[in-house]
Amino acid sequence: MQVVRISAVVVLLLLAGCQEEPDFDTRYEEAEAHIRKQAREIDAELAANRKLRSETDAAAAQDEPPAGEQ
Repeated sequence: MQVVRISAVVVLLLLAGCQEEPDFDTRYEEAEAHIRKQAREIDAELAANRKLRSETDAAAAQDEPPAGEQ
């Protein structure tokens, strides 16, 4: 009798551990959201780099004397 109870508990635990895999649409939506997030992060990094470069170029241009003066 004890074996039957243990077997029943094991079967119930195994069934509780099984989950249905997400369908195609769900996987697609998750992948799309992940890709869009990565794209936003890349765009933000590029914008920050562009801003830093333009600030650096502007500072360098102010430090250089005009072409005719040397």
